[in-house]
Amino acid sequence: MTKDGRPVFTVLSPPLGSIVARRRIRFAKEDLTSPETIIENDEVVKWGKRSPHVFSVAVTYKCQCNCQHCSADTYREKVRREGGLLTFEELRDAINQGVDLGATIVILTGGEPLLRPEIFDLVEAIDKNKCTPIMFTNGEFLTDDVVKKLADRGLYGVFVSIDSAIAGEHDAFRGREGLFEKAVEGIKKTIAAGILTGIATVATKERVHNGDLDGIMELGKELGIMEVVIFDITPAGKLINVVDKLLGKEEIEKIEAFTHRYNELKEYPSVFHESLFSYFAVPCVKGCPGGAVMLHLRANGDVTPCDGIPIPFGNIRNEPLEQIWNRITHDEEYAKPHNGCRMADLDFRRKYLNLS
Repeated sequence: MTKDGRPVFTVLSPPLGSIVARRRIRFAKEDLTSPETIIENDEVVKWGKRSPHVFSVAVTYKCQCNCQHCSADTYREKVRREGGLLTFEELRDAINQGVDLGATIVILTGGEPLLRPEIFDLVEAIDKNKCTPIMFTNGEFLTDDVVKKLADRGLYGVFVSIDSAIAGEHDAFRGREGLFEKAVEGIKKTIAAGILTGIATVATKERVHNGDLDGIMELGKELGIMEVVIFDITPAGKLINVVDKLLGKEEIEKIEAFTHRYNELKEYPSVFHESLFSYFAVPCVKGCPGGAVMLHLRANGDVTPCDGIPIPFGNIRNEPLEQIWNRITHDEEYAKPHNGCRMADLDFRRKYLNLS
């Protein structure tokens, strides 16, 4: 439930019955009823018109952590080497353009977004009658003062990254001693402030099989969070050439069984796998959200289908976001849905990135 009593089924969609949710329905209806859109069955759509539901925005690449799986590592080095970080005004304008395209969720990410000095002003600047702002954070800086400012400025939801329910393992994975304890304390503070709170966690082959994900659910239950979202480990950034860590059919099936089992247990947080992300925005679409219902803005203005795809389709400084979005949606690869992560698709990697 939101502060005003509206029901919520996931932090990644607006509250049911809200003006923002009605806006999302209107955009989805326009997309699906476009004369050029063809729905062959419940999983195959050929789009005529398409609008992004989610606009993820990297507001900085500064980060105090050194995560083993960081997908932004390559971009961070590029910005460090070449400069070009977007100004506050450029970020605000880009977000407004994304909202005008149809975004009803704006995700503020990084790097660590709380290291961006103007982050509170950026949250406040987002039009809450058109979209809901949320944040992905490692949780270290969720102090009483920071959380109060975020709540006062209208932050709708927050996902705190937790990679293990065992403090030492989490800290080692993130390269930051003491991070687990601070993240847990931050979660308690955001819940107390009325900010919808979830845990974001990454599924590796090892974690799927060794019970780590069960530990995350127990931690979520103990803390009283709303939901857990499971992301597959992505072969991007630091892991761009590490394909042996990718989840196979067996792991995907285990995650699906895991989510079904816990979603039947009402005393636990809800849990969903990233494969359902698109479905929340457009019910007949499953699989990779990048370029289907999502687009991503890098901290230097480059625009990509998602934060894991190292292929920019344009830069916000050079042309309107609408032109870049249309280029993505009419691209041969992104004109159709994709069942899984494209970066995990060996054919995609060979064709578009010259990677094995």
